[in-house]
Amino acid sequence: MNEEEINNLPELDSIFQDKDLVKPRKYPRMKKRTKSIVRYIEKQLGGDVLELELTPAQVKEIVDEAFDELKHYISDTYTITVPFSKCIDLKKYNIDAVDRVTRCNDSILSGTSYLVPIAMYPNTVTGIYDVQDYANALMVKKNLNILSTDMDYHWDKPNRKLYISANPQTPSFVTISFKPEYYSCEDIREMYWETQLRKMALAMAKIITGRIRSKYTPNNATFGLDGPTILQEGLTELQNVRTYLDDNKDNFKVLN
Repeated sequence: MNEEEINNLPELDSIFQDKDLVKPRKYPRMKKRTKSIVRYIEKQLGGDVLELELTPAQVKEIVDEAFDELKHYISDTYTITVPFSKCIDLKKYNIDAVDRVTRCNDSILSGTSYLVPIAMYPNTVTGIYDVQDYANALMVKKNLNILSTDMDYHWDKPNRKLYISANPQTPSFVTISFKPEYYSCEDIREMYWETQLRKMALAMAKIITGRIRSKYTPNNATFGLDGPTILQEGLTELQNVRTYLDDNKDNFKVLN
């Protein structure tokens, strides 16, 4: 190739933007985070250069599938403070499970000295236990017995009602720690979980794309498809994400 032919070669940008190579993609209505993840997956699969086998709607379905699996690992808890009642209606908070309920500001021990004796030792001379230490120890045990049943609760999930048992004196407000329900990836609040969702969804997209490209193997073509390679990449990456999540999951268990 002489110098004149080299100078007449088209710019790479014009090749990559050739409408015959990459057809315009039509996106269904999606919220901001969902569309961002869909575009991320398309870029990772070469969508800016090649025409992908998957439509944006199909990629979105993969993201939704990945989210349905990931949400069971999300154990972040949040708190709300509400006026105390024996039955609290929590319909507007989208609560999945209640972690704990605590008093806010006031205490059943208000005005009571809560001193825990270090130990009960007999008098070195008489061998008799000190009466004050003995009385304090009994008070501690009494208070612990009271506290053991204070703020017991029952979470009625179908009706979204929280039933609380409070010992005197009843609090004015209670703070509820809860795990929220997640309906879509738009509900994710922490970047950590969005990153895991991107990894999982991309791996799933690679698996599907790899299977499509592996369905037929051209024998006389100058270039071959990377179906088996991208399929193996997807399977490995998906297994790595699941293993990482299993190894680092926080078992959210409600004891009530």
